[in-house]
Amino acid sequence: MIVRPATSTSRLRKPFRSVTGRLVVAITATLACLLAREPIVRADYLKIGSLTGANRDFSATVPVTYNFGVTTAGGDAGLSVINIDFIVSRGSGVTDPVVFTIYNGFGGTGTAVASTSVAAASISGSGFNAVAAPLSTAFTLSAGAYSVMLTTASPGTGSNKYQYKDGKLRLTSADGTSLSSYLWVEDSDTTGNAGTSLTAASAVVAQHTLGTTTANFGNFRLGDTLSQTVALTNSNFATTNNFSEALAATASTTGTASVSGLPTVGSPLAQRQSTNITVGLGTGVAGPVSGNVNLSFTTEQGSSAAPGPYGTSVGSAAIIASGTGYRPASPAFSTTSASLGRFHVGATNVTGTITLDNTAASDGYSEGLAAAENSTSGGASVVSGLPTVASPLAAGGQRTVTLGLASVANVGVGNAGTVTLGLDTSGTGTSGLAAASIGTQLVNVSAQGYSGQSIWQTDGGGSWGDFNDWDASGGTPGVDGSLSVNDTATFGNVPTNPTTVTLDGASPAMASLTFSNAAAAYTLAPGTGGSVTIGTSGSTGTLSTTAGSHQITANLALGNAASVATSTGTAMTLAGALSGSSPLTKSGSGLLAITGTGSLSGATTVAEGTLKVNGSIAASQVTVQSGATLAGSGTVGPIALQAGGTLSPGNSPGTTSSTGTTVWNPGADYNWQIHDATGTAGTDWDLLSIAGDLDLTNLDSSNRFDINLWSLSAVGSDVDGDIINFANNQSYSWTIARVTGGGSILGFAADLFTINVSAANGASGFSNSLGGGSFSVQQSGSDLNLVFAPVPEPGSLAVIAAAAAAAWTFRRRRG
Repeated sequence: MIVRPATSTSRLRKPFRSVTGRLVVAITATLACLLAREPIVRADYLKIGSLTGANRDFSATVPVTYNFGVTTAGGDAGLSVINIDFIVSRGSGVTDPVVFTIYNGFGGTGTAVASTSVAAASISGSGFNAVAAPLSTAFTLSAGAYSVMLTTASPGTGSNKYQYKDGKLRLTSADGTSLSSYLWVEDSDTTGNAGTSLTAASAVVAQHTLGTTTANFGNFRLGDTLSQTVALTNSNFATTNNFSEALAATASTTGTASVSGLPTVGSPLAQRQSTNITVGLGTGVAGPVSGNVNLSFTTEQGSSAAPGPYGTSVGSAAIIASGTGYRPASPAFSTTSASLGRFHVGATNVTGTITLDNTAASDGYSEGLAAAENSTSGGASVVSGLPTVASPLAAGGQRTVTLGLASVANVGVGNAGTVTLGLDTSGTGTSGLAAASIGTQLVNVSAQGYSGQSIWQTDGGGSWGDFNDWDASGGTPGVDGSLSVNDTATFGNVPTNPTTVTLDGASPAMASLTFSNAAAAYTLAPGTGGSVTIGTSGSTGTLSTTAGSHQITANLALGNAASVATSTGTAMTLAGALSGSSPLTKSGSGLLAITGTGSLSGATTVAEGTLKVNGSIAASQVTVQSGATLAGSGTVGPIALQAGGTLSPGNSPGTTSSTGTTVWNPGADYNWQIHDATGTAGTDWDLLSIAGDLDLTNLDSSNRFDINLWSLSAVGSDVDGDIINFANNQSYSWTIARVTGGGSILGFAADLFTINVSAANGASGFSNSLGGGSFSVQQSGSDLNLVFAPVPEPGSLAVIAAAAAAAWTFRRRRG
């Protein structure tokens, strides 16, 4: 039932049909009174139940519920329910009161907003009674769904029950506003179930209900699509005769808000129907963003049965959309073609670095960057440095990423692989959003391989460790540990002027070191420090000169057995300390000069050419083989002169010192030089100083040791000529070998030596006139002396002859 505006006679409600004449008369009289008032400003009734319907039993176990609804078409500040009037019968056994409760929801649901109780004694125990029950507290009606529940404490069986027939809610308007501003829709179904069919005699105006007036999207990423559905309901009460009007809406927006899916005039929202409208928010700006969706509603024709007019405003509403935008991480790589650098062929697990930046603005509204290794090829990998989802790279930050290759197998650039990185934007510590992929990045990883067998390619000096001074395929030799076992360094003919190569902290170890430049001398110097090792644990070493004269002023160590090969006409000078426990062999017909003081303890073999020691290898035993020469004014260990081997002390002339036993073998040579007959041993003529024994025991009169005389007209060079202060009529004794430190001359005999006065074995001979005099070798204590005896004078010869004759006569006489 609908209560229509009081200004129309069509608003007359049907009178209650009462079981008693009095009640009908009373109701009719009341309605007549109300109709006489134009408009109704004080009170009206809302019918609950129907006299024509079946009576309803109710009790504690079976309560009875009636539904009614309210929809507004205007406003009333104080419309209230003040009283409940009802017709009820009481069973004879009922003693519990009747309880009426009004709820703000259909079916006795929601919150109890008002109640009243009528004692059983107030209700006659026979027939139906008209009862007026004021509410304990009046309550104000507003648009919505309501229900009235009747119940009692009795179980409701037999005569212990109530029956309800009819009733009404008495209404009042506290401010005197006409009740015509309200439409009342009663529940015409006596079962009282929610959602029962309703009819109306005039159109029920459309009314909007929104599921929410806020659309908070929280944190989002720029570029996301934000949408949220909001339920919009035409909340007027649906009638069976389609007299409820439809709802249409239009919208305007502010900020970055948007809306779609609104019911339109051409397609409005029918009675009691709902739809989802979609509210959106722009995602192009970082930081807090918001906007409003301002909705305007009109009532429209829902069916042909509902009369007009339409397009009338029925209110407005606003939905506030808000959220906070965050920029996704923005990755930037210093390079996506990472060259790890130069590495010796055979190197494994080589590494290099690139940088990874998160270039997103660091204003607090940018997410962190995370990366992971998705796939690899060619032995490439990420060794360390990738930011993870849990610890992302913050906006504006940078991370060093270490990349690697499993091995370097080829000379040149044929060592390569790839790493594919998965990139994520992570809300950890910022937006709080779960990590999301922002793509992948392929990084090419490569390394340059070099053999370590390199040639100096710079026309001028430089540093050993400067890769660019060597040929690219060879690279810097000797600096890669165990990989350098076969490394070689060649100093060739590129320089045109004397060239110094400095180690500058490098200490290369290699198999061979070769100098080959006749036009420009090389010097290999320590620079800021460093030393050179020839020969490694896996290879013998070779130091060679094939052209020119060169020197190494850095310290030189033997890492394994090594040879120094000097070609004919070439020279190598070792000015640094020579060290190592491995053997050293001097080969080639050229010169090896040792001018530094070292700790070499391995044996030294002079197989070819000349070893000139002007420094010290005092701990190294020296063996001089056939065709080879030991020279110089330095110190060596014990000496063994083999057949054909030559000792040539000093530097024209000078002293060679030996720290141990020296053995002279048959066929060996001593090229002995002299400049001043009356000078000093070791200064003006050659001397061998032995801190040990001089062993002559391998010699005999048939297997002699050769002493080759060599007269010099000047000191310091091999200038052949007459010596000074020599007279062939004088006797001379020159010490050519001296044992010290308690040593002895073992096995001496005068006939163990062949003294060559003429040129022999490279010695130029003794050029002064001997005048018939002769040389011999004599021992004098710890000295081995070369003695010159002149021819005796004639008088001396006569005396000698007479003495000889007398001795012969004497022997004859005795015989």
